[in-house]
Amino acid sequence: MTGATEVAQLPTGEYPLCIRSYLGTKMGIGTTLGFRVAEIDAAGSLAYGPLIPSDGGVNDMVGQDRFIYYTDPAQGNSGLVRVDLSVLNPSGRYAYANDLRLTGHFQIDSVANIGQTGLLAFGASQVGVMFQDETDLVDDGYLLTAQTRYNTLWPKLFKRLSVRAQIVGHLVVTTVDKAGNEVTVATLDDNSDLDPDLVINAPDSPQESLGLRFTLEQDTATTGPVFRGYQFKALPGGPRQYSYVMPLLCFDSEKDGQGGVMGNKGYGSERLVAVQELAKQGTVVLFEDLGSGFSVLVTIEELSFEQISPGGMTQSPWGGILTLNMRTLD
Repeated sequence: MTGATEVAQLPTGEYPLCIRSYLGTKMGIGTTLGFRVAEIDAAGSLAYGPLIPSDGGVNDMVGQDRFIYYTDPAQGNSGLVRVDLSVLNPSGRYAYANDLRLTGHFQIDSVANIGQTGLLAFGASQVGVMFQDETDLVDDGYLLTAQTRYNTLWPKLFKRLSVRAQIVGHLVVTTVDKAGNEVTVATLDDNSDLDPDLVINAPDSPQESLGLRFTLEQDTATTGPVFRGYQFKALPGGPRQYSYVMPLLCFDSEKDGQGGVMGNKGYGSERLVAVQELAKQGTVVLFEDLGSGFSVLVTIEELSFEQISPGGMTQSPWGGILTLNMRTLD
């Protein structure tokens, strides 16, 4: 025998309670704070991922197909959590969800496969061994999604929702805003047509993000809906931008509103160059109508100049029409 070799070290204050190698390349680690999945490299060292928190720690686990099930003595309804080893999100954490549950808080000590049936059993110290029933379904269950924000904090108008499911019983669709407020969008049954999109009527104001709760309600003790997926359809919900097209006089010599003449030779071309420089730099300028008192901050997106006076020693002063295409900032 050889001496022990350290392959991983948990953070300070977190202690291992159980470990299990699975599929040859992964290891589940149950700790006093929750559950981690570690990758096993060729040298036998472990690189573990982020913690999946669990109140009371993880005492046991078992592998089945692409899943690991671990014990979870949650403060609400205690039972098992299922980790999907085939789905790794960008944060390095494998997808997970609550699975078999008791009604109430219990200390969950162990979990095991029931032969080759694909069913599970787990032990709870206060009530004994609980066996998964093959056909008797719970009355209802729900899937709570994360908040969808399309990788931007810009406000959005969530307008429609596409749902794909095989509905036997009922499927209740509810929106969940960032503050946790819930509004039911639709209650679907086996007569519902899922081809048209569902209309999201609430919240009706722009939202930074929005989540969904799908509640699946059984038809009978042995039949219930099968949820397959969903897709949001949203529009930008921030302040709208407006564009203004404004023709301006740009001559060497011009008259003001009182009939006074202003300008000099080269005055028109100097102003044209100055406006071109503002457009090139994307400078924010004030567009103001002195007659109506309207004003707004804009940038110049496009300009064109049509010269209608060639100028010269014996001709009228040089100049033409400068047309600006401007866009508001908000």
